[in-house]
Amino acid sequence: MDNRPDIKAAELELKSAKLDVEAARKEFYPSLHIGATLGLQAFNPTYLTKIPESIASNLVGDIAGPLINKTAIQTNFKTADARQIQALYEYDKTVVIAYLDVSSLMSKIKNMDGYYKLKAEQSKALDDSNEIEVLLFKNSRADFLEVLLNQRDALDAKMELVEAKKNQLNAVVDIYKRLGGGWK
Repeated sequence: MDNRPDIKAAELELKSAKLDVEAARKEFYPSLHIGATLGLQAFNPTYLTKIPESIASNLVGDIAGPLINKTAIQTNFKTADARQIQALYEYDKTVVIAYLDVSSLMSKIKNMDGYYKLKAEQSKALDDSNEIEVLLFKNSRADFLEVLLNQRDALDAKMELVEAKKNQLNAVVDIYKRLGGGWK
């Protein structure tokens, strides 16, 4: 069932939600960025001569950001956590639906196999009956119409046997398609 596109999509959705929670959790921590443009981020020329003040203001902003935006960060975290739980439920639901789908198809294949065996027995019995009917006709114990009707029944049984085999093979192809297989 790992090849089913619906399960793969649900699994990727779950991984995405987990990464969203990790990203939201990291917003609680202060950040410190050191770059080549340190202190030169403003276009005001007075800050070029006052680099320590510019560095201090950037540092305070990066460290105090999580304290100032605590409520927004908590809300983002709770939202991401709720999305992760929802993705987990969707994943579980997708797996259960896929299992039921495959289980139903397997049951259908088993039933088709039983039906095919019954039709094969019926066809053999009608063939045997046809042989007996021909012998009875040769010994003047049966009418030719009875022989023809018996042959028609045997032919109908063979046609049903072929139809049963076709349905059985179609069920196998369906399960192969549903499991995500393909012709390569």
